[in-house]
Amino acid sequence: MILRPYQTDLINRTREAFKSGADAVCVQLPTGGGKTPVQVSIINSIFGNKKRAWHISPRHEIQYQVAEHFKKYNVTHGYIDASHNESKAYNINIVSKDTLTRRWDKIKHAPDYAIIDECHLNYDFQLEFRSRFPECKIIGFTATPERLDGKGLSKQNGGIYDTLIEGTSIPDLTSMGFLSS
Repeated sequence: MILRPYQTDLINRTREAFKSGADAVCVQLPTGGGKTPVQVSIINSIFGNKKRAWHISPRHEIQYQVAEHFKKYNVTHGYIDASHNESKAYNINIVSKDTLTRRWDKIKHAPDYAIIDECHLNYDFQLEFRSRFPECKIIGFTATPERLDGKGLSKQNGGIYDTLIEGTSIPDLTSMGFLSS
């Protein structure tokens, strides 16, 4: 997978945050900056290390987008949804927060890592997820690292994230030719 330099930088800074002891890292990148390729690259490296990972999204549309990226880069994955139960056959699973909310008590194998897309949403879900899977490393992705009530996502603000990794800005993405003005 070929990533842009700023995307590779986000991945490297996320790894460093976990090496420094973080349990949950929030990655911020503006809309159009390519959060999904970064997520797929991270999950691909988790898969290569034989760890279990879930990609958790707030909406089904995002699940389909992520699944297309997984297929494009040959990331073997399963689904946990209305038609699919959790399976040990897959180390990587795509799941919605609504499915997990309905199935908390049916989950048998906690993931080692969870990517929570649009992590500025569903604050209560994330607190519940953290309480149920305290050993799971969490990587939240958002363009806007602020909850709907105006508070931040950090532990100091009652959230779950130890660290915020800020990506490049919209003006920088535009000047690099990755976004149009």
